Amino acid sequence: MWEEDGTKFVKQAEKVHGKGHWYLFNVHFPYGTADYGRHMAIILKVDSKTREVLKHDTKNTSSAISNKPAPWTTEIQQWFDKHVGRY
Repeated sequence: MWEEDGTKFVKQAEKVHGKGHWYLFNVHFPYGTADYGRHMAIILKVDSKTREVLKHDTKNTSSAISNKPAPWTTEIQQWFDKHVGRY
């Protein structure tokens, strides 16, 4: 459903903590906007049993991509690691 318009999700990391699975995705949109660009990261916390999405967070990475050689920098990984186990 989320990729019907050409948006691409690429799983970058996965961790299990308690009853939840945490996922970090690189998201690339087929279009850009002045405010949000074309790239973002999304974190999903999914119930291990029901597979229901329990929590999510997003981060615009368009500016990080233009200033750094790779979008999946230490900053993004630390942002993900802070969420795991915190919520």
